[in-house]
Amino acid sequence: MVRKSLILCLVIIIAASMILTGCGTKTNEGGDKTTTTAGTTVGTTAAAEIPEISLMNKDSRDYGMNDGTPIQKYLEDKFQVKFKIIRVPDEKKEEKVGLLAASGQLPDVIGSLGDYWTKLADQGVLGELNMEDFKKYAPYFYSELMNYNEVVKMDTMAYFRYNNKNYGIPTIWYQKPIYIRDWRMDMLKELGFTDVPKTLDDYEAIGAKLKAANSKAYLLGAADKDLFWQAFTDVYFAFGVPGPSGNNGFMIFKDGKITNSLLQPEMKDALAKLADWYKKGYIDPEFITDDQQVNINKFLNKKLISYAWDNIFQTDPETADNMYANAKKIDPNAEVVTAPWPKGPTGKAGWQMWNPVAGKKMFSKSMADDPVKMQKYYEMLDAFSQDVEVFYTLGKGIKGVNWDIDSDGSIKTLKQLSDADINEVGQTSCFYYAFTSDNATLKLRNEHPDQGSVKVYGYWNKVLAMYPDVFKPENMSFDVLITPIDEATNQKIANIYDIQTLIDKVIVGKIPVSQYDAEIQKWLSSGGQALLDYVNANDLKYYAK
Repeated sequence: MVRKSLILCLVIIIAASMILTGCGTKTNEGGDKTTTTAGTTVGTTAAAEIPEISLMNKDSRDYGMNDGTPIQKYLEDKFQVKFKIIRVPDEKKEEKVGLLAASGQLPDVIGSLGDYWTKLADQGVLGELNMEDFKKYAPYFYSELMNYNEVVKMDTMAYFRYNNKNYGIPTIWYQKPIYIRDWRMDMLKELGFTDVPKTLDDYEAIGAKLKAANSKAYLLGAADKDLFWQAFTDVYFAFGVPGPSGNNGFMIFKDGKITNSLLQPEMKDALAKLADWYKKGYIDPEFITDDQQVNINKFLNKKLISYAWDNIFQTDPETADNMYANAKKIDPNAEVVTAPWPKGPTGKAGWQMWNPVAGKKMFSKSMADDPVKMQKYYEMLDAFSQDVEVFYTLGKGIKGVNWDIDSDGSIKTLKQLSDADINEVGQTSCFYYAFTSDNATLKLRNEHPDQGSVKVYGYWNKVLAMYPDVFKPENMSFDVLITPIDEATNQKIANIYDIQTLIDKVIVGKIPVSQYDAEIQKWLSSGGQALLDYVNANDLKYYAK
């Protein structure tokens, strides 16, 4: 599961570990003057030596982008490189990339391809990463990646390790989506509550009063479209276990091995609580849905007193189009607030974020085998991580036209890029994601914050700081590290038991909680055990003991 959208504690930990490398100048053997800024080498190169690097562009908004845009020219002049853009429609990317590979025209820098990249590796057209060169020519990014690995207690490089070879560089999110619950504070006040709920007992009390006051309003309902199990993730965590995540449950590290949230006794306790609430009428019977807007409308029209999101800005009073603003349009007296996930019977609470790797950069074999091209790429990667002009040019447009640095070091917008401007200027994901390294840019962002984002991030930090006992690293659960699954294991798990249907049936009472263990055995025998065996054999070594 991939979602768009770092928590305060993680930010503090990573920021504290960041060390900026030194600056200097040197002269190369050919006599060209080369300036090294914060560990990044940029210089003049004879025209015949200028390498051409092709980039894969799979973002549909960029299809109209012309070659030779101002941003492309800026990067080419600064780094003495030429770019060739190869457009790969996202909806047909595997088919298109396969054809390019077969014809020997695979892009030098390749974006995310799911697990399809393993097929390219099997074909011998994907380049193996030279870790020593990576460390040598991108020292800043490499050091920040290692720092991040210490925080998340795993080897994030292993996401792209296949047959004991490294095939990609991860992009680490410096700011991850946090699952929170929004509440209609005006409804809580009408029921006699003066604060947001902090415990499952508070949830229970709210559900009882709400049901007595309005039989058509509910405590809990559906969450995001196609991801309705997230509606109850806070309840699972209150029992000390991550909730199910599709048919694979949620892999966790426990007692020296990787196991699954589905197998924990706490999962059954959580389901028993949800089944009880459903029977009492606290849970919207239409929670099994794939229509997100229907449920948003229920929240806005006071049919749901709470809503689960991965967007903390939904309650920001200064954001124009969010839950807070839209509720106010319907009822000027509406109040929408954010609350942390509740503590359960034993005082447990937790919070969930997606896996710590947001994407990857991979390389064709011809690129990986070309030391000049790879060194040039590493230099650009490092520059993007710490050079304010490079970073904001790729993110905002041309300095002096679209943005500039204010006297206090912050970044001010001069001319906001419209959708029509993006392709003309070249401010596209094609370049941005080819060099992005969000965790490594954290120090840069802190020293040169975007003035337009300061207010937003200030609100983010304010909400996190309200509940420091909940939003801390030891309460955090990432998706487990799962390296690419081999074909034999894929065959074994192809018909894995439908866990989501099981969970839903237990909650609505079609399957009694007492039968849950027997149903989980069906999951194990239909592919769940094969998945656990594979993960423990391949991924256990990447976890911090």
